[in-house]
Amino acid sequence: AQDWQLVIHEITTFMNADVAMPVPRSPGSAVAFRPNFRCCPSGPEATVGPHTQRVKEAVLVSYQHRQVKIAELPVDVFRMMQSLEWYDARLADAVQPGGSSDTGGPSEVVPPSSTRTSLATAGSSVGGPLTSSSLSGGSAPCRDNPAKQLLYRASVPSVLSVLASTASSLGKDDVLFVYLSGHGYRPSLMGRQAGEAGVGTGNARPSMSGVTQAASSSEDAVGAGAGASGSHDSSNGPLLASAGHGSGSAQEGGGLPAPSLSNLPEALQDGQGLCVSPLKPHVPPCEVVLKPGDLVPLTRRQLFLVVDSDASYEFLGLRAVPDGVQPLCLLCAPHRPSALLDYTRTGSLFAMFLSCPVMALCVMCSELDPPPQQLRNLQDTLDGVFLDVGSALHQTLQESASLNLGAEPAGPSTPAAAGSSSLPAASGLVLWGRAFSDVLLRQHMLRFLLCRAVMRMHAATRHRPECQPACMPDLPDEAAGGTVAIAAGVLRLAAVLKKEALFQQ
Repeated sequence: AQDWQLVIHEITTFMNADVAMPVPRSPGSAVAFRPNFRCCPSGPEATVGPHTQRVKEAVLVSYQHRQVKIAELPVDVFRMMQSLEWYDARLADAVQPGGSSDTGGPSEVVPPSSTRTSLATAGSSVGGPLTSSSLSGGSAPCRDNPAKQLLYRASVPSVLSVLASTASSLGKDDVLFVYLSGHGYRPSLMGRQAGEAGVGTGNARPSMSGVTQAASSSEDAVGAGAGASGSHDSSNGPLLASAGHGSGSAQEGGGLPAPSLSNLPEALQDGQGLCVSPLKPHVPPCEVVLKPGDLVPLTRRQLFLVVDSDASYEFLGLRAVPDGVQPLCLLCAPHRPSALLDYTRTGSLFAMFLSCPVMALCVMCSELDPPPQQLRNLQDTLDGVFLDVGSALHQTLQESASLNLGAEPAGPSTPAAAGSSSLPAASGLVLWGRAFSDVLLRQHMLRFLLCRAVMRMHAATRHRPECQPACMPDLPDEAAGGTVAIAAGVLRLAAVLKKEALFQQ
């Protein structure tokens, strides 16, 4: 009985993590609105430019203490996994015999390759690629879902082995998508806590209490009482390691300094990596702490790296091997104010923005039970914003590519990259332009721009560098129509929820 109660509790918590989204009254019943997790071939991301498939493989690594999960499937990985899939209406109809309207909600799961042509078994498991052309008689353009590997509580050698074998199978123009989620590893914080307890550091386990206190000291009146990113206790939490404390890419927004570890509270500066499995007394940190330097050998292929951790800024120093390719990195904000709900209730806010921005906007605006019609209006407005921003970004990247035609982006062996922590702006735009040609990556780029703009404008985060996401190389607002245009889009979205005051200076 206790085992069944645990299963029911996990399922209930997992469903409740979809904040502000209508829940079906019974399995298979129609709902008034389903959040859009998957990429729609007719959506704004797909219409702003042609599609060239580049993402062939995806590796999603996650471990968070007390995170929302079912068995070994965390909700953040589940959301990110769906954001790397194409939405197919016929598959949705097969999964939902009632034929209810759907936009790619979490109830659909992509079938493995062995059942890709069997609509009757669709959604039964998670696995290999699904071709939309196989479901439409071959008339639609071929859009293959990338193969995905999910790693939960894996050791660092296991993670690196999977990454290396996956990267070695890619072509030179292919992209490896990597999602890393975990808590930062801070030896000095562990040492202080161990000293207070009168024990050796070898038996100490990391805690975020010091980080929480440092971040809370700078909390403004709107976001009082904040906790660290994922404001729960990180004992037994996963670890990521540092590549150095160099400054990040230079980007301006709302008077905030460029992303850099030096601009964070002191307790957030002493990170040395990210934990991918529980830290135990008899296990050396090298077995559980993944450092940015561990990923350098993988840069012989193009990496699209998403780091969802309070130690994300440690990856600002990640550089490619000689003759390698500079990784493209989307880095979450190191700190999440408690005014934006707790990690153990909703999952990662950064992963929510990248997979379901409608849900993330509801969390930012504290709209926990909006009516379905308001959600539809918000989705329609969001599509319009993405269309405007995506069109402007597409034009800028095309112009950058034409200006740099025949010139390779600066690598780490060139003087420009060796003497600076950020690549030249033109070279960075060329790299982003290559990723923009793939609609799945384009979708993540546009959603990141929205996330960054919302964090810069929201009253609880606008003046706090530790609450700002970052990217490397820099993807400036000017490339997507300018700061004013993006800010206008955020205000349009806030107006739908009647929360404009939260985003006005």
